[in-house]
Amino acid sequence: MRVRWHPFQLNPHMPKEGTNRKEYRTAKFGSWERSLGLDAQVTAAGLDEGIRFAFDKIIRTPNTLDAHA
Repeated sequence: MRVRWHPFQLNPHMPKEGTNRKEYRTAKFGSWERSLGLDAQVTAAGLDEGIRFAFDKIIRTPNTLDAHA
């Protein structure tokens, strides 16, 4: 099986400076508590693969356009 990666922006209208993570994710997921629950699920899956996520250290949701360059 061959895997091909294709970059895309999830939030093409995100301001270049990003936005407050708590405000953004509360609006996106309906509540901050739901957002934290989703982060916990990703954190648990990451640990199974040896990946340690630190979502609690993220203050701003970034614009990822420069990362795609």
